[in-house]
Amino acid sequence: MAKNKKYDAIIIGGGTNGLLCGAYLARAGLKTLILEKKLEMGGGLLTEEIAFPGFYHDTHAIYMTMLDYAPAVQDLELTTKHGLELIFPEVQVASLGKDGSSICLYNDVDRTCESFRRFSEKDAKTFKELALKFQGWVDDFLAPYTYVAPIPTLELAAAMERTEMGKEMFALTEETPKDLIETWFENERIRALMLDAVCFWGLDPEQSGLGYLVPLYFNRSYNNRIVKGGTHQLSQGLTRDFLQHGGHSKTVQIIDHIIIDNGQAKGIKMYDGTVYEANTVISTLDMNQTFFKYIGEKIVEKDFAESIKMWMWEHWSFLSAHISIDGPPPQFKAAFKNPDIEKALIYTVGCESVSDFMEQAGDIKAGRLDKFIIHSSFPTVFDPSRIRSGGGTVALLQMHVPYDINEGKKWEDYSYDDRQALADKMVDTLLEYASDFDRDSILVQYVSSPWDIENKLPDMVKGSFKQGMYHPLQMGYMRPNAECSNHRSPIKGLYMGGACTHPGGTILLANGFLAAEVLLEDLGKEKWWNTHELVSKARAKGMPL
Repeated sequence: MAKNKKYDAIIIGGGTNGLLCGAYLARAGLKTLILEKKLEMGGGLLTEEIAFPGFYHDTHAIYMTMLDYAPAVQDLELTTKHGLELIFPEVQVASLGKDGSSICLYNDVDRTCESFRRFSEKDAKTFKELALKFQGWVDDFLAPYTYVAPIPTLELAAAMERTEMGKEMFALTEETPKDLIETWFENERIRALMLDAVCFWGLDPEQSGLGYLVPLYFNRSYNNRIVKGGTHQLSQGLTRDFLQHGGHSKTVQIIDHIIIDNGQAKGIKMYDGTVYEANTVISTLDMNQTFFKYIGEKIVEKDFAESIKMWMWEHWSFLSAHISIDGPPPQFKAAFKNPDIEKALIYTVGCESVSDFMEQAGDIKAGRLDKFIIHSSFPTVFDPSRIRSGGGTVALLQMHVPYDINEGKKWEDYSYDDRQALADKMVDTLLEYASDFDRDSILVQYVSSPWDIENKLPDMVKGSFKQGMYHPLQMGYMRPNAECSNHRSPIKGLYMGGACTHPGGTILLANGFLAAEVLLEDLGKEKWWNTHELVSKARAKGMPL
């Protein structure tokens, strides 16, 4: 066997978590190979010239919600060495009314309270109290827990009951996001804004058992960053770090199967017959692909196979219109009363009451495309580098939609004209809130459906953006199941490091790091990084980490 085809570790998938895991392993001195199916690394960190020449759109991930906590930013020198720049807009979210009114979430709590005060003095006071409390919860537990191995559910619950914060946090668990928001706030516009904000990343508004996550999403709703130059700059930084420390990568790779010998992972056989040997394999794919497609259901234990079959995917996804505009973004009516509106990162329209939000949620569950609540962003307001050809605007219009449509047509059957009609309706909905916009300035509308997400990123089954539903039975120690909860699998030498594992999806820079950590522990190798400060501080306060 050729020497260059033997490795210490092989990682399946060169997305965010594959690159992250690879960078930590390469710095630890392991000869590591990443195999990627696509032409280049990065996964959902996609910045593409997809609509009009010279206009660069983030076509999957755009909002970075946890990078201010992610240890990898410092460990891998992403900002100091690899040039990662994060932009943190002051106006995070602007919820617009047809009457020209607006409510804003700022990255400054006091300014948000000023905005709320125009609608409800009581809600402004409540927001400040909750914001201060939840910031402590995020700092002391929710963020640190994102970057450590999960603890068995009953053990974690018992430990949290020994702290006042833990008792209060776990008391929220059985509450639904809708019930919590309606309990905390009295004004309908504010309720709509906050319910939309905490559910944006996939919490079902009527799902109990995950109430402890509401404070996290409450806090993160006004802590979004975007990457200067596009999210692909983050994957480029991870790739550079991996390669500079001796990592190996191969793209356009079609895997035939994971080699298993006497219950031990031994490498990867490719479709063309090439074999890459290693006693350690890390899969960042979902459970179905890893164990059924690339190993075989007959090889894994029956009970384990049944647990994989029970995996639940999200019932909603995103319909996105990536629009290149030859001119400025729309000017919104609300800007006449509040000029800050012109510099909002996210604009929400069509959601002025809880009933508006619940109507869309009901449509999604029923497979309908009736209620349009649009989230839009114009990244070039903050980052002109996304246009190479001079002036103009990069725009994103996005809405939650069902994957399964109950009208006799599947997403893959939507023609170009069908897609453009949906984009036109999204634009029409947005422009109901605008006072000035030249529609002829739209150069191109590129429409991405849930099927397109699944087709481009096979891990994102049903257009999933978290590699699996957030559900009480699929979170923490149960993500993806008890057998793989600590990133090890029942097969010796095979590890799981994708978004189907703890702590979940979106760009957290966590799953691949945690997989690398347990792998090095199993190999008896010392970590080259120190325990991170946020974790050390939380442990010093008695948090069960």
